[in-house]
Amino acid sequence: MLSERKIKFRATTRAERASVGVLFKKVRISTKKYRSLELVRDTYVPRALKELRINMRKLLDKIIHTDGGNNWWKPELFKLNTLDKIPKELEVLKTPPNEHENYNCFVYAFGLENDQEFIKECKGFIYDTFFQKLIDEGLLKYTSNPKVGDYILYRDLKNYPNMITHIGIISKQDVITSKWAWGPLFRHKIFDVPESYGDDISYIEAIPKKKAKELYEKYKEYSVKPE
Repeated sequence: MLSERKIKFRATTRAERASVGVLFKKVRISTKKYRSLELVRDTYVPRALKELRINMRKLLDKIIHTDGGNNWWKPELFKLNTLDKIPKELEVLKTPPNEHENYNCFVYAFGLENDQEFIKECKGFIYDTFFQKLIDEGLLKYTSNPKVGDYILYRDLKNYPNMITHIGIISKQDVITSKWAWGPLFRHKIFDVPESYGDDISYIEAIPKKKAKELYEKYKEYSVKPE
């Protein structure tokens, strides 16, 4: 590569040498600016976005547990005190249903949210212990190539290493639909979830809701509320 000094040596007049100097000065300034932009793009922007996501996840936990969770799952209180506090990154698909119709994330993932007979039987809750039992028995299978409709599992390996903290359904690449406890139904990015759901994810091949209901009847004794 030709240096500024070599090009100046080839210049035949003082004016040409001066022009070469001005050109290289502009190149140095442009390069410095470009490198600064690269630094911003490759380092500072990702760092800032990560910090924003961490703060949002902490905020979501705070919102959920305000007033003992009543503002989260009671329909009238959610609309009055919580709905306008939901970060814009999240899309609320449905607000919380009435108490006798409510259900958690596992019920939704199995497609049983409209089965009122089932919701009455399980009182709106399938617990992670039941889901883990199905995995242990080989009735639910992990996949490294998830498709639309498959399940995504969340775990907090640091604080709750033996618990599935949340489950959702893959809507499209990097987009999940899930019911947050007894609160609303959301469409969201994979890690736009409460911090307490954890950072470890895995995928499970979905099963038909009829099969899920049959398995619940067989293994429901393993659906145990956490202490």
